[in-house]
Amino acid sequence: MEFQVPLCRDDLLKEAQFALSSPQKISGKINDVQSLLSDSGPKAIAEVFGFFFSLLRRFENVAPGCRDSCWNILVSALEDLCRLLEEKFFMEQIAPEEKLELRNTLKMVTYLMVELMDEFEKDRTKSSILKNFHQSKKGRKGKATAAHQAMEGSLELNEELSHVLGLLLRLLALDLEQLWNPPIAPMMEDFSSMLLGFVCKMLENPLHVKHKQLKEQSFQLLGLLVKKYGQTLSLALKVVQLLQLHEHLVAVLSQAMHTIVQEFGSTELVAEIVRELGGKDPKDLAMDTGGTRSYATFLVETAKLVPAAVLPVASELLPHLSGESSTMRSGVLSVFGEVVSKRLSSQDMDGDSRALRDKLLQCLQDHIQDVNAHVRVKTLQLWLALCEEKAIPLTWQKAIIQMAIGRMVDKSSSVRKSALHFLTSFMSRNPFAAKLDPEEFRVKLSVEEAHLKA
Repeated sequence: MEFQVPLCRDDLLKEAQFALSSPQKISGKINDVQSLLSDSGPKAIAEVFGFFFSLLRRFENVAPGCRDSCWNILVSALEDLCRLLEEKFFMEQIAPEEKLELRNTLKMVTYLMVELMDEFEKDRTKSSILKNFHQSKKGRKGKATAAHQAMEGSLELNEELSHVLGLLLRLLALDLEQLWNPPIAPMMEDFSSMLLGFVCKMLENPLHVKHKQLKEQSFQLLGLLVKKYGQTLSLALKVVQLLQLHEHLVAVLSQAMHTIVQEFGSTELVAEIVRELGGKDPKDLAMDTGGTRSYATFLVETAKLVPAAVLPVASELLPHLSGESSTMRSGVLSVFGEVVSKRLSSQDMDGDSRALRDKLLQCLQDHIQDVNAHVRVKTLQLWLALCEEKAIPLTWQKAIIQMAIGRMVDKSSSVRKSALHFLTSFMSRNPFAAKLDPEEFRVKLSVEEAHLKA
């Protein structure tokens, strides 16, 4: 019988697959479960799945020592499973009947591991809140002590989690599709979706993303799930959701995009995210200021890190330039500036690339006169950056200078200052500077000064 990873735990109860044990029985069976898995190997997980499922359901009522013992048993089972599958894939052909057994073992062990980690996370969060509440009555020193204890617990759990992520990386690096028939990604959807949800949920915790090794392992897992297990669209949707809900993930997810593109060659993930954000209703973006700020910042950071991946889909963001959100307009214009500077500034571009460059530059030119002063400032800053990178084509320079001069009388002082900075920078980098006669400008200056005095 095929084990299907449930969408929620109650699905297993509804199907009456497993009976629940009391906390006392769970404590009494630990040694027997450990002996069975040690003697029979990870395939015996099917016989004790009900034991671990009961632990998940009764977690709060089980003694901490028993929880830790069960965690260690599962980690050992996961280690044994890695070794078993590595040997199987290397040494021999796997019979169809054994494929089903190994497939169920893989899904059961990883499901229990993921769910048990989630329970430990919930317990840690709850304990931290209670400690902070009780210690707050003891003043500053008490708060510092509580924070220190919470940090020590976080570091310990992070080390355990890092070990588990390392084991999951070993598993995903194997040709696990051999266990499915046919060996294609859609057949593995329940397994790969479960791991994707686990990694994304782990990243929601700020303490985890501060742990360098954990963060890098998470990026590697996401890359494997995208490249080998067909999770591109699912991860794209998840990234958009995480950006809206968790501001601290903006920089983290941008770094993840860089890793996935550079190390796994998956540019389609970035394209899907850009399309998803490009299709957002501008009215919704104007209302959700926090989420919009995260979207815009993520787009800009991603364009800086992997401009080649953003380039083919940059035009998907054009509708937001006519939207109400000035934050999103600034973000989209910044993306265009990065793309032009890093990918569309060479002299040997083909006709299509030149056409795209001119299209993006036209947008930057138009928004020098945006209705919002902050957007006008941002646009002038982008032109300044292009000027410093020598990425403004000669055919565009005259028009941009004239528009910048027009902003010198803008009602906003910050816009006037930005326009002045741009003009100053342009003059210092003027390609025709060597051909200009300073005496001619002195004469003109004298004439204008006499005109002013008159």
